[in-house]
Amino acid sequence: MAFLKVLLNIQKMDLYYPNFEDKLTHLFFSINKNHCFNDGNKRASIALSAYFLEINNCGFIIPKFIEKMENIAVDVADNKIDKELLLEIIYSVLYEYDFSEELKLKIVLVKINS
Repeated sequence: MAFLKVLLNIQKMDLYYPNFEDKLTHLFFSINKNHCFNDGNKRASIALSAYFLEINNCGFIIPKFIEKMENIAVDVADNKIDKELLLEIIYSVLYEYDFSEELKLKIVLVKINS
């Protein structure tokens, strides 16, 4: 029940997170990085973000979101992907068919340089 309140609050936070992708990025990053559980933060960040997509009538994107974000969640937890790059990734998942070559290169470079 507490998570539902958090999701609804983020949904209405237009001042801090004006765009849908900003809200989804904040939710994903916060759950992943703030360690609400001893284990399972990566899975929780994906699951709660997928539920956020569902309650915002974006259920059609959930399978793609889960598939693309599985490895990204690990990289966020390992401090390889910061919130700024995560926003680019989530934007791409929501609005583009696939990651652009530029975004793929950014993801590869952060993995190599970490």
